[in-house]
Amino acid sequence: MMYSERRNGSDSALLKKGLSILLCFSNPPRPLSQSEIAKCTGLPMSTAARLLQALLETGFLERNERT
Repeated sequence: MMYSERRNGSDSALLKKGLSILLCFSNPPRPLSQSEIAKCTGLPMSTAARLLQALLETGFLERNERT
């Protein structure tokens, strides 16, 4: 079975949400708060928080402890 056959549409939707978070940082690059990220993406705060945690755990984002 091919990889694409094992996955369902919700996986790609989740990936798109995660990528939309990363795009918030691209223009111009700057630190953002969780509420700014939720506003930028249009995601509910709870969804943004969950995806941000996953991106932090996997090293795609870093938390700025000073701000």
